[in-house]
Amino acid sequence: PNGAPHTGIFQPGVDVDGRYRYFEASATACPTYGDVYVTTNILDNTVSVDSANCAGASDGIISVSTTGNAGPWNYTWTNTLGTVVRTTNGALSDTYIGSADTYTIVVTEGLNGIGCDDTLTVTIAEPTPVTIALSVDDTTICKTGIGDLAATGAGGTGVITLNWSPGLAGNGPHTVSPLITTTYSVYASDAYGCNSDTLEVTVNVLPDIAFTMPDTLSVCPEVDLLLSALPVTGGDGLYQYD
Repeated sequence: PNGAPHTGIFQPGVDVDGRYRYFEASATACPTYGDVYVTTNILDNTVSVDSANCAGASDGIISVSTTGNAGPWNYTWTNTLGTVVRTTNGALSDTYIGSADTYTIVVTEGLNGIGCDDTLTVTIAEPTPVTIALSVDDTTICKTGIGDLAATGAGGTGVITLNWSPGLAGNGPHTVSPLITTTYSVYASDAYGCNSDTLEVTVNVLPDIAFTMPDTLSVCPEVDLLLSALPVTGGDGLYQYD
């Protein structure tokens, strides 16, 4: 460029375009002149990434958009195990939807190119799993008794909501007094609807205490009478008598 002469082999920088003039000269022959035109292929990639919504979910998104003068391009995606998870040929952009991992994307020129390529490394992240823990008191009660149910959720994204059943609304804690033995379940959800495992707790209702006594007894004078409330059934089996 700029008329500067060079003798022998000249290698311009790959980012320099232009017309280059060369000549061959020797002591016995007239100089020979020629022109070489150098054009640099452009390969620029823009990447966007969205994390997976839930731990273990396959809804993370990586998008690659390519600009340059040798498109369309070819895209090859591999995960950390080296497994090819996606291949797209002859496109101006590409999108992969998958689970949390680190992915390598190789973008290569297609039929209009000269073999240029670009390697990208992108990571899809994920939130921590949604977890739940139960805290209960008095899971064995009489019919007039009360049981206390509580749980704590953690992890995920945003506000954690506790979902109880049957018939319990809100996060709790809940005070329950079922008439029959009842199993309650609860799971936690985050802002994206990611759920924890479901835990169960059974509140056992003891049967009523029951015994039989005669209404009327006939005895002779000065004869001892033995009164017995046995057998007694129901309750927890630990009886006191008044």
